Amino acid sequence: MIIVLTSTEPPQLTDLDRFDRLHAELRGEVHDARLDDLCRPGDSQHVWLDIAAARSAGIALTDDPTFAERYDEMIAYARGSGWVDDAGTHVRAHVGSPD
Repeated sequence: MIIVLTSTEPPQLTDLDRFDRLHAELRGEVHDARLDDLCRPGDSQHVWLDIAAARSAGIALTDDPTFAERYDEMIAYARGSGWVDDAGTHVRAHVGSPD
């Protein structure tokens, strides 16, 4: 799953069928990225994705009946790797440029 970050649009979820690599693609400068309830700032190389909001948005954006289960598995893996915040509400996503 990819979170697309720009200066003009709110964060957008793409590649909803890919659960092996959660990351954010920055299109522009990091200090210009527009964030909202879906995504909050982290450090200079990460953002924090709201787990529940992303799950709901993903379900609404795809017709894949296995999305929720696969998403939950991805978050469980992230939790086991220490990539979920202490409150358990946000998962850390690395920010990079589009490939």
